[in-house]
Amino acid sequence: MQGDGAATFTVGAQTIWSDATTTARPTVLTSAQRIPALDGLRGIAIGLVIVYHTVFRLPAAEGGVLATILAAARLAWTGVDLFFVLSGFLIGGILLDAVGSPHYFKTFYLRRAYRILPVYFVLMGVFSLRFVFGVKSVGALGKLTESQLPLLSYFTFTQNIWMAVLGTAGVGTMAMTWSLAIEEQFYLTIPFLIRKIARSRLPILLLGVVIGAPILRTLLLLAPERGHFAAFVLMPCRADGLCMGVLCALAARTPQVVGTSARAPSRPSRRDRHLAARDDCSHRQR
Repeated sequence: MQGDGAATFTVGAQTIWSDATTTARPTVLTSAQRIPALDGLRGIAIGLVIVYHTVFRLPAAEGGVLATILAAARLAWTGVDLFFVLSGFLIGGILLDAVGSPHYFKTFYLRRAYRILPVYFVLMGVFSLRFVFGVKSVGALGKLTESQLPLLSYFTFTQNIWMAVLGTAGVGTMAMTWSLAIEEQFYLTIPFLIRKIARSRLPILLLGVVIGAPILRTLLLLAPERGHFAAFVLMPCRADGLCMGVLCALAARTPQVVGTSARAPSRPSRRDRHLAARDDCSHRQR
């Protein structure tokens, strides 16, 4: 049956198929939607890092089965990279959804501050007690209280830069904050890029970072002194994972990309239409 420029097939009062329904609207993602699978991935990333720093770094006899397992399992350090990709996806999605907001920067930075700073400053307060009691070098807990980085660097989230310069992670209890410093430095750059660069050109820039970061890491690894450490803790060297996450967030919000997976309902065949009409006639005769 043809009408209003759209082909339809109707049996009785029921429309079996219509051209108007063949165009499936792709569902784009928004930051308001909670994705349980991402929470699971985040838990896996954190678990990999914890296990890497505990179980998988245990010494084992050479040539044994345990040594082989531990050698393969040491790849669990990639949990940090997975966490960076997830962070880029979530933060990028928030910024992409709010890019037109008049309070774009204010809202973003206030929400980040409320989420991160209270707990971090409690940690810093406990850590700073060592200076109150005059502990200036190696403390009772060895590397856990050894101070090599400037205290101010922890308050300005520049400890990863000092780590790269000095070639050390510093105090054992604060060593893990290098990744938090990378996140904070990422927060200082990505909001401006998303706000100021046209969405059509943003993928090109992000792809450039994804390609450029491994090149920078390689160049630093060839450096004679402290290059290996710098390649691990500096934000530009780890920006590929973060920008890869932003690229995924951008793709999830692009109808042209999401639409490739949206399948339209197929037009019924002549046999299907005949069977539907016959069933309808039988029903009416009853």
